[in-house]
Amino acid sequence: MTVVNTHEEAKRKAIESLILGDRDYALFWPKGNPNGESVLIPHFPISGLRKAGKPVLILCGSFNPLHVGHERMALAAMKKFNQVAEIADTETSSAKVVFEISVNNADKGGISIDTVAKRMLQFTDEELFSHGPWPVVATTVPKFVDKARLFPGCLFVVGMDTAVRIINPKYYNNSEEEMLEALIEIKRLCCSFVVAGRINSETNAFETFHEMHDRVPTVIRSIFHPLSEEEFRIDLSSTEMRQRMKSEGKANM
Repeated sequence: MTVVNTHEEAKRKAIESLILGDRDYALFWPKGNPNGESVLIPHFPISGLRKAGKPVLILCGSFNPLHVGHERMALAAMKKFNQVAEIADTETSSAKVVFEISVNNADKGGISIDTVAKRMLQFTDEELFSHGPWPVVATTVPKFVDKARLFPGCLFVVGMDTAVRIINPKYYNNSEEEMLEALIEIKRLCCSFVVAGRINSETNAFETFHEMHDRVPTVIRSIFHPLSEEEFRIDLSSTEMRQRMKSEGKANM
């Protein structure tokens, strides 16, 4: 296994190889080596992060920008995972969390090398974290069935907006049958979702996935684990932060 210092050239080459389709993912470890330097481990298997066969929690997002709410969501998901593990009568020590950025977005298409590099660089900002730094993986796959194929046995940590898209046939060629096939495959690959709530911008009420759980087909309902308001709530969003940055004349990521 080769460990490469993340000077700009090495980082750009790794991200470029993703965009060009030379590899499926690359794992970035901020300030991860004994010298306090950031290191990039290309195509390091996520399974290498597992302990005693435990799943890795993968917190998916665009991180535009990264903020303290993302870490709090990660911590809430770790606690939720332990509760899920207890139900399954398995060991309950904390799971490892990895943040994931896809270079392709199901709604917005691809993002540039410079943009991916800037967003990954945020994970070296120690002021953002009280429990980090956290590893971040860049992938080429926007769809969760493809993420599950890359990372079988993982638990994906997502927000309500993403969870709503996951059960929307629009993202499966407007086919409910294709949607069910994809979600059943995700279940078969032993993957599932921890879902964080959100503030409804129209009603200003806090919503959780509990309200939608009954709308999920019974056959795949068990792969969704909603966080209650007591388990996680933070009234902060990347969208609001981008709007604020725009009003202040600051560039987005």
